[in-house]
Amino acid sequence: MRNVPRALRLRSLPFSTGWLPGSERFEQRITEDKKAELEDSRQRAHKENSESHGRIRTFLGALERAAKSLSGAKYPQGVRTFQANRKKPTVPVDSKVAPTRAQKGEVDPPAPILVRSYKDNSEAQLTALHLNAEAAL
Repeated sequence: MRNVPRALRLRSLPFSTGWLPGSERFEQRITEDKKAELEDSRQRAHKENSESHGRIRTFLGALERAAKSLSGAKYPQGVRTFQANRKKPTVPVDSKVAPTRAQKGEVDPPAPILVRSYKDNSEAQLTALHLNAEAAL
């Protein structure tokens, strides 16, 4: 048995009895420790995330209440688009050249522009904070 390589001797030993070589027991213990540590870190991260989301929701609620209490918040001006007031340009179509998307009227309109005048500086600051907090979520 002495001349047989160690790897072959280990393979021939009965593992059904629960016997493992020291290095494999050590690796198994390390794997179990890493799994336990990973599960702990997952639970800790979930708890921290739920706490921070709760604080953000509380902050946004307070911000909305403060914005509603301002004088101009009851009558929002809404979104105005200047595209609706513009006429479509008429481009002469040459019969020899294929018409472009603009000539066919398939050009997408620009994005609507928010036109808003603030009553005072605090309303502008609260609105900016509110938008930044929503973007953070």
